[in-house]
Amino acid sequence: TVIMMMMMMSGAPQIWQLSDVTKDGCLSLEEFLTAMHLVVLRRNEIPLPEELPVCLRPSNLRHSVIDRHNKVS
Repeated sequence: TVIMMMMMMSGAPQIWQLSDVTKDGCLSLEEFLTAMHLVVLRRNEIPLPEELPVCLRPSNLRHSVIDRHNKVS
């Protein structure tokens, strides 16, 4: 997508990786808002987190993504 390409070229692949919670290559509205929050952090020279804190995960995805990662295969 255009947004993904712009983020990658701007040196912000970490922002994309953190905000694409579903890892589907697209940002939902909530994932996009998370990405914009991370952009503001970076612009204000605040270090980005290594992994996205639960409080920044899209509310509709918090439990399903956590559950998926906690399942034992």
